[in-house]
Amino acid sequence: MVGTSKTSAHMTDPAGASPDALAVTNLSCVRGERALFTGVSFVVPGGSALLVTGPNGSGKSSLLRILAGLLDAADGSYRPPERGAFTRSVGYLGHANSVKIRLTVWENLRFWGRLAHAEPAVEPILQRVGLDRFMDMPAGWLSAGQQRRLALSQLLIVDSRLWLLDEPAANLDSGGEAVLQQELARHRSTGGCAVVTSPTDIEMTDAQRFELAGQ
Repeated sequence: MVGTSKTSAHMTDPAGASPDALAVTNLSCVRGERALFTGVSFVVPGGSALLVTGPNGSGKSSLLRILAGLLDAADGSYRPPERGAFTRSVGYLGHANSVKIRLTVWENLRFWGRLAHAEPAVEPILQRVGLDRFMDMPAGWLSAGQQRRLALSQLLIVDSRLWLLDEPAANLDSGGEAVLQQELARHRSTGGCAVVTSPTDIEMTDAQRFELAGQ
């Protein structure tokens, strides 16, 4: 069965959620003949974050893929937040970093910008994630943690209201985790919201918690 939510009441009741909130109602996911989770409901208002924890195979990644529109739910519904003053409604960072290893760090960011029909100021973004010194280096030469920082920079190219982050702290050292926390705080301060997954509880300032216990 799925675990119970550890969030406060206003985070778990999707009824009457404001337009700037993510609202999830009785969501279920089935892969093959196995139900990963059923009856999941929560609300993530603008300016807040939800940390979803649970063991491997409990459906954390599948939940984010459903919310990103990449996977169909077996039952239930969800409503992304309205875009408002943001450029997009939803931004997604999955397990895979999607880094082009033969391109330089700078070229990767320009490539992602073109895909998003954006013209990012590359150097300031790389400064924010601590990669400006490596902008002319092939991305394949970066460490696993540095490649994760580069992947995180994709979210900074396009201003999305909702961030969906699948284990974003994977391979990050303490400096990389500090960058992640800083960018999450910056995003929330502008009215953005985030759903973040992790196999275990991680430090996230003022984040609500939700546990998927798995079968």
